[in-house]
Amino acid sequence: MPDPWRWQGRRTLLMDGTTVTMPDTPTNQSVFPQQGGQTPGLGFPIARVLAVLCLSVGAVLNAALGAYKGKGSSEQRLVRDIFDTFRAGDVLLGDANIGSYFFLSRLRDYQIDAAFEPMGSRKRRLDFRTGTRLRARDHVVELKKPKLKPAWMSKAHYDAAPRVLRVREATEAGYLLMLIAYGAARNRPGRIESRARKKRPKQCALFTEPRATAREDTRWRINPKDDQ
Repeated sequence: MPDPWRWQGRRTLLMDGTTVTMPDTPTNQSVFPQQGGQTPGLGFPIARVLAVLCLSVGAVLNAALGAYKGKGSSEQRLVRDIFDTFRAGDVLLGDANIGSYFFLSRLRDYQIDAAFEPMGSRKRRLDFRTGTRLRARDHVVELKKPKLKPAWMSKAHYDAAPRVLRVREATEAGYLLMLIAYGAARNRPGRIESRARKKRPKQCALFTEPRATAREDTRWRINPKDDQ
């Protein structure tokens, strides 16, 4: 990768998750069950996808796939499957779903810098009167290791994790992410994309009955003589 495409000479990665639906088959439903609030026969199997992209060229470097709901279905679980994508010296950008204590600890061990939104209750507890003040609404604080070991983590790894992590919190993090993105992605001719839907929405009624029933109704409307 050309050096001008790197941010401060470093590879910059973007990690984010999304969901996808798939054909409603028994096999798909058994592995990727539909949302619990949907009536059986009306929903679609849904999977969670977590991808790591190179911010400089937009290429997907790796991705993990899992169920949308149930044990082990979170983005924090999926990122453990593709952690070997990261290298020492990388800069990783992500949202609030990723920055757990033990993930931050592992990034530190591998000499990877990261910028995330505050996760969960930590976002509601931001108090810039605490910690080491750097400037207005910008400080360094210490996060304590959770007292309970996660079910997925071995005792050896839990014991090896540091008791305290020092992290920087700032309200201008969004501006920082913008600067990183501009510095890493600006030298790409022809990469401007318009924001518009590519297809017109179909004028169809809302699906409110199981597919088997709807299929029979449709068949009867097409050829009602079949039931005579």
